[in-house]
This record gives sequence, structure tokens and C-alpha cells, in this order.
Amino acid sequence: MYFYSIQDQSTVSRLVVSPSGVLQRFIWLEEREQWNILWIVPRDQCDCYEDCGPYGACNPNNSTICSCLPGFMAKDSVQQAYKDESVGCIRKTELECSGGTDGFVAPCGVKLPDTINCTVDLSLSFDECRTMCLRNCFLHCLCLC
Repeated sequence: MYFYSIQDQSTVSRLVVSPSGVLQRFIWLEEREQWNILWIVPRDQCDCYEDCGPYGACNPNNSTICSCLPGFMAKDSVQQAYKDESVGCIRKTELECSGGTDGFVAPCGVKLPDTINCTVDLSLSFDECRTMCLRNCFLHCLCLC
């Protein structure tokens, strides 16, 4: 349920939900004779958690907003042909835990996933976090840059 009240009773406002789930609050500007957006949720397509699927990255500035992280590819050939990574990505090569040949990519400038079940260790530097993650590839690590 959503509730709001307007102090000035002469103000005309409307709430619109698009078929894609975007919620917008408008206010009527009498002097301009036009609707003005007060706010919009989500602000961009990447605000919707998990829209790009596992190992996918979202960038609202790209023509196709979803892409696979480095070292990953679209789950099937149809997705690849249409540049559609919205259902997620898979590893290009199997994870190599014992040989130490796997690399480490730190995504910068991204929105973090849901971390409600994560443990945070603020005492670790980025390099210490990276080293710990590379020693045990079964850890689900996120080292912030």
C-alpha cells in the first residue's frame, strides 16, 4: 500500500506504474501546462537486482545493458547471437583452484549485490583480501577497490 498527502490542495499530482514496473510521481505545473516528474523508481534499469543474471554486469549506458563479466560467456548460442546475457553467464573455462592460474578481477564503480548473508572484514586491505580469495577459490569473495 502507498499513501501520500499534499499540503497545498490546489496541487495536482499523479502516480503512474508502467507495464515494465517503473513507478513515477508527477506534478502538474499550471504555468507551463505540463507534467513534471518528481521522482522515478527504479532510477535506471540497473537498479533492478539480478536483471542480468549470474555473473552478468549491468550498464545502462550500453545499447544492451547486460554483458558477461570477464572470463564468462552467455549461457547458450541463442543468447550469444542476440547479445542477450539477461539470464546470466557461465565460465568460459573450468575454475582451476589448485594450480593458482585463475586471475582476480575487482569490479570498480558498480552497485553491490545483496550482501545480507555476508561477513565483512574491514581489517583486510584490498591486497590482503585478493590474496585470501586466490588461496581458496571456493570462498565467495568481494574485495572493494
